Amino acid sequence: MGAFLMWDISEVLEESQNFIAVISSRYSKDDLDIFTEYMRNHFSTSGGLIYLCSGYIMDKCLSFIENDLGYNLKKYMDMSKLIFINREKYFINDTYDFDLLIMDLNRAVDKISEIENEKTIYIYITIDSYWNNVDMDKLEEIYSKLKMLGETKKVKFMIRYFMEDIATSKVYPMLRNHDLFLLDGMDNFEIFTLDDLFHKALISQCQNKVIDFKRNKAVMRNEFLESLGEIFGGIVHDMNNLLVSIIGYAQYSMELDEIDEIRKCLKVINKLALDGKRINEKIKREVKGDKKDKKEIYRFDYIINNCIDMVKHKFSSSILNKSGNIELVLELNSNKYIYADEYDLRHSIINIILNGIDAMENGGVITVRTYDRDDGRIVLEISDTGCGMDEDIIKKIFTPYFTTKGSKGTGLGLSIAKRVFEEHNGTIDVVSKVGIGTKFTIVFPSAEYVENIEHDDSEEYNLINSTC
Repeated sequence: MGAFLMWDISEVLEESQNFIAVISSRYSKDDLDIFTEYMRNHFSTSGGLIYLCSGYIMDKCLSFIENDLGYNLKKYMDMSKLIFINREKYFINDTYDFDLLIMDLNRAVDKISEIENEKTIYIYITIDSYWNNVDMDKLEEIYSKLKMLGETKKVKFMIRYFMEDIATSKVYPMLRNHDLFLLDGMDNFEIFTLDDLFHKALISQCQNKVIDFKRNKAVMRNEFLESLGEIFGGIVHDMNNLLVSIIGYAQYSMELDEIDEIRKCLKVINKLALDGKRINEKIKREVKGDKKDKKEIYRFDYIINNCIDMVKHKFSSSILNKSGNIELVLELNSNKYIYADEYDLRHSIINIILNGIDAMENGGVITVRTYDRDDGRIVLEISDTGCGMDEDIIKKIFTPYFTTKGSKGTGLGLSIAKRVFEEHNGTIDVVSKVGIGTKFTIVFPSAEYVENIEHDDSEEYNLINSTC
């Protein structure tokens, strides 16, 4: 039927529509604000207003009338054209005395009718959780008595329902006992018949289902793309490290004359190339959504030795290590085993070592230390004597895409490393001081020893037996 301002409502209500439901939300703005203009204009066209409400609202209304609407409206109260009725008066010993309420409403109507016997009187009632304890039979009786009052005397009822507070069982009696429904828009109302309201509600529900589906689908898509972006960002990061290491070992091997040392470099290059194959397989798994666990039992120090093999050229090559004074100190004292994805764990540890090397532009010492704790856990410490970090940077270093290297860094290495350590039920802590250096401490649970654990001669690194 369209939207109407509150103070225009009385102009559009038909004479036969005496029982009006105002459908509101408790999230609407203050109960009094919307009625300011309506109350200002009401008395010029109607006989008077009877307001049944809580004592709290009644006190607010009186203050509101006194302070905001001025003396002219208070005059109507003095003339008995505006009557407030406190609903708490009818709640006695946990029961409602509705007979007394109906009697008082009749008296109030008669009192106003003595002044304006030709004009319509409005009874305004607010309904919230206060009325939920009224049983169904009594509720039907109340509606019947109110309707009888409206039919025998010139009275219209406007009953405002705060829907979040109304029990579901009370909705049906509400719907079938009203002539018209005003959907509260805070500063205007949309008017519906019962059929209109049902039609509108069903359409809204159907549309909301479609909107929710599309929104959820969009959210899932955004989350997938964000996750995929981080995954492939990590893959690109690992691939870049592989290529740098392959180039480094290739250049380092060209400096060597001893065939045995060259063979060692080629063995590492072989491992790095197979790591590239692992990255390709990882991409396929991610695309297919394959979450199969790739973990096996490894001797922990075996993994650390593999890490050192991957980065040893950084300490040995005069081509890549131009300063020539970065020293590696190894103290590998763990005798325990770990259940791990060797590739993911190795590359995460390498990331931390490489960050330590990058932090020592003028040279320094990288110390890699392992040992076993009495509680059965394995400890890995990686420390450098580089530039160090302040507290603000330490708080951010595990945040994806945060980097202190500018365009030279992706900001993914440490965030990926932390995630991988946590996937291995590990923890990582960092201590750093500017100008002194940084120390990472990573702690893992150990695994029970089993036969045929992974070792340096694993067929996994046999290029001839590998297939693409």
